[in-house]
Amino acid sequence: MEKYFLYIPWKFQAFPTALFVKVVLIAQVLIMILHWVQLGEIPLWTALHEQDDLLILSIRRAAGEDLPLLLNYGSHLMIKALVPFALVLAWSTRRRLFWFLAVTASIYAVSLLAKSFVITLFIPLWVAFLISGKWKQFAVLSLFFFLCTFALSTAANPLCGSCAGGPER
Repeated sequence: MEKYFLYIPWKFQAFPTALFVKVVLIAQVLIMILHWVQLGEIPLWTALHEQDDLLILSIRRAAGEDLPLLLNYGSHLMIKALVPFALVLAWSTRRRLFWFLAVTASIYAVSLLAKSFVITLFIPLWVAFLISGKWKQFAVLSLFFFLCTFALSTAANPLCGSCAGGPER
């Protein structure tokens, strides 16, 4: 039985995986807090308290616009590159760090009301599960994708007849 989920070539085994994951975790939390402070709100929380589709659309757009340049690029770099890579490394070597990073990154991604961010975080891990034949983990992560996408679609469209059970427009 192999010790790690992912084979790491011998010349990279000296790579400080735990340190990298910890730095990414700290950076993720800092960017999350700075983003929310800059916006003055948590977009998901605000959207859940609104019924007007156009207002929710403006909340979702504002979450990605009108940010300082470094915060905007830092947010995208974390969500689309560093966190997904760190999640795969943490899953294969540091499970405790994986859960902290997965939860904080998921909260941040969901709070921005962008369905693609949640999926982007976990796609490398999802593909690794598929390739390695970890079918249970693959199915659980697929269910997570579906539930997050459904929940964010419902939050973004509170009056949609097919989503909330209300009358169609």
